[in-house]
Parts: sequence; structure tokens; C-alpha cells
Amino acid sequence: MSLCLLTRADVSAVYGKFGPTGSIEGPRPDISWKVTPTGGGHVSRVDMRINDHPVAATYNDASDAVEYKPEQAFAAGLYTVDCRATIDGQLIVHQDWSFEVDSGNAPSGSFASGIALAATNAIRSELGLPAMVPDDRMNAAAEAHSRYEVLNGLTCHEEDSDKPGFTGKAPWDRLQRFGFPGTCFEGACGNQMDPKRAVRMLFDAPYHRIAFLQPGAPRVGIGVEGGSLTIDYSVSTSEGVGASPAPGQTDIPTTWDGNESPSPMRIFGESGAVGYPIVFAWFSPRLESIRITSMRLIGPGQVEVPAYVNTPDNDSELRFAGVVTPKKALQPHTVYTVEVHATTERGVRIDKTWSFTTGV
Repeated sequence: MSLCLLTRADVSAVYGKFGPTGSIEGPRPDISWKVTPTGGGHVSRVDMRINDHPVAATYNDASDAVEYKPEQAFAAGLYTVDCRATIDGQLIVHQDWSFEVDSGNAPSGSFASGIALAATNAIRSELGLPAMVPDDRMNAAAEAHSRYEVLNGLTCHEEDSDKPGFTGKAPWDRLQRFGFPGTCFEGACGNQMDPKRAVRMLFDAPYHRIAFLQPGAPRVGIGVEGGSLTIDYSVSTSEGVGASPAPGQTDIPTTWDGNESPSPMRIFGESGAVGYPIVFAWFSPRLESIRITSMRLIGPGQVEVPAYVNTPDNDSELRFAGVVTPKKALQPHTVYTVEVHATTERGVRIDKTWSFTTGV
């Protein structure tokens, strides 16, 4: 989706992504349009019409978007959105688009998905974070993707339109198809019939753990088909640092089996079992990047633990997070301290020092 810049005198705005578009299967899609005033400007008014009928859209400063959440389901058919945003009472930006509500029924949730949701929120509770909120549209997209994986014998994030069960190439394409706009994180675990175990495997893997650490109460969609688990996490509108293990957390594993694709050990030419990884992340609605100048794990006697350190500077999979992975198993029933020195791309310091205790 391209971005546009419109200016008038000293008022300007960047605008671009809007949706949903195309054919969708959820009857109550969130409708949104990204509009970002620049130079200190503010959106002073929004006007949205759907099929020429005015609706109660609002502007969300946290997400820089005009948003409308329908109170009632749309009937199957074609809908045209006409939207205008006024910047400081002077500049009016305009966008129109269409989408079609499919007459078919979206997939429903499952008992196994409920087990996975409970496991996800149990982990969130252990971290001192609010529960994630299930969303029917995200559930439908996740279920469809798990079904695609089973049909094609794959564990993946991108789908091929030539293969059976295709509902969208990228995770956000599939969410849009089922009526949920915006981007997301996605976790996928295959060949694991126990959904609770599958959630734990995703969490233990450091790249996939990041989405679990988001502040606030993001929406979540979970789909289980056969031995395939898909979790789609919305991007939180809250801002803050996430850390795992959490400060003061106890009974932390001492090892990790190294099972993740891609492997965070690849940049060091290593593989296999290691000590349990520690993850630090900075979250913002714009997914702001960070610079980590140091990340250390301190053990008994204030001795630094030999470890692999992944940051945005040396790992293309990271943008706003860092991982420190002990080279060997941690000692059981032992207190460890993590020290991180980092800044956001705006230059805000987000240093953090905290401790956790291992279990058996």
C-alpha cells in the first residue's frame, strides 16, 4: 500500500493503508484508514459514509487511524466507503474504497483452540500482563491457516495461492479477508497434537516469544487443525518494555532445546540445546526500532554468564527486541540478573535491570 503526502501552508498529513478491501468473510469488519498529521498537526474532524450513509467513525491518536467498528453485522453484498479527515480545521484529506461481504460462513472456534487460549493467557498472567482478548475474525483467519497447513503438509507463515485452502499470502492478508484490518504477529507450530504443549513451545522459542510480551490487552486469534496451531496477535496500542523471564519470576527453565525456525543460533554457527533464552523488547503502536548497546546476564558471584547475544545490529529477524541465550544450561534454583542498555529510535532511554530465579 503506497503512502501519500498532502500539504497546505504549514499543515500536512501522510496517509495510506485502508481496509478492508476485496472479498471478506466476516460480517462485522473493523473499518480503518491510516492518517498521520505531521509537523505537530491534529485531526480535528472525521467524516465517513458507507454506501452513502453516515457512520460514527472516530480518530484514534494511538494508531493514527480513522476507525469505525460496526454495531451490527453487514448483510452479504458490496460496500463503498467514503472517508474524509480534517487536519487542524484547514486541510481535508480524502480516501474511498470498496469491499464485499461474502455470503459464506466463517470457520468457528474449537475446543482445542480454547485450550490454547487458556494456555496463552496463563503465560501472560505469569508475566504480570493482562489477558489477551479473543476475536472471532482473527480466530477464523487462524483456523483457516491451520487448515491450509494440514491440507498441504506444511508449517509456514506465507500461503501459496496455487495450493488448496489458500485464504491470503501473508498473515495480515488473511486477517483482512476475515474482516480484521491492520498488521499482526503470528506463531505457527506443527506436528504437535497437544495445544497446551504447542503454546509452550512457541513461547520458549525467543523470536516467537516476543508477541506474548506485549503490554495492554491485544486481540488474539487461535486456530487448531490436526496437529497444527496458529496464533495471530494484534499489535498492542500500548507502549512499554516487555521482558521474559519477568522481574521476580521464579521456576524458570534452565535449558532450551533450540527448536525454532529460523534459529537464533544461526548467526553464530551453532545449533542444539542451550541455556534458557532471555528476551527484552520495546513495544509501541508504530513498532519503533531500538538500539541495544549492551545486554548481559549476571550469575552467582556477580560473574557474567557466557552467552550469545542477538540484537537488531546483528540479527535481521529483530527490530525492537534483543535476546541473550546462555551457552550452557543455567544452574537450578539460582538467582540471575539481566542488564540491558538501550534507546528507542527517538533517542529515549529504555535501560532495564531485573532478576529472576530458575527452577529445577
